[in-house]
Amino acid sequence: MRLEEWNVLAVDLHSTNGTFLRRRGEAPVRLGERPELLMDGDVLDLGHGVQLTLEGLR
Repeated sequence: MRLEEWNVLAVDLHSTNGTFLRRRGEAPVRLGERPELLMDGDVLDLGHGVQLTLEGLR
């Protein structure tokens, strides 16, 4: 993840299992090198049961 001004963005830097963005009401999306703007409630699935839930983003 990285910050740009007040935005939080996620990218996958060629991980073996990939990083998936799970957003309520949408199909999971595999992240690539293109930054994806994260929103409140998004879940980043890093694989092997590791997930980050983003809360308090505006």
